[in-house]
Amino acid sequence: HNNRTIILDGAHNPLGATALKNQLKKHTNVKWLLLFGSLRAKNPASFLKIMKNVSNRIIAIQIPNQKDAISAKEITKVAKEFGFQSNEADSIEDAFYMINQTDLSVCICGSLYLAGEILKLNNTIPK
Repeated sequence: HNNRTIILDGAHNPLGATALKNQLKKHTNVKWLLLFGSLRAKNPASFLKIMKNVSNRIIAIQIPNQKDAISAKEITKVAKEFGFQSNEADSIEDAFYMINQTDLSVCICGSLYLAGEILKLNNTIPK
């Protein structure tokens, strides 16, 4: 999709969610799909409550290689409480398959660990 924007952000708490929300709102006429994963030490409800202002669609993912990651099923439960349309991905590859079924722009957020896994798969880890 040539006009799709993909943003990878490490925002993982309410302050980060607010800053991210404000940046995403600057992209007027863009409909966002969130790819979201989180660790148990964070509060996904407080994050998603803020992000609901810019998106109503989410793909929930359990962050790979993180024993303290929240399951996609648990994230979906929280997301639905805020009115998100939610899908669960079994892997990052599965998530991108789902993303490619839409024409929405994508914001990957919720954890620095998720951002790192995306960068690793893309062979773009900063040095």
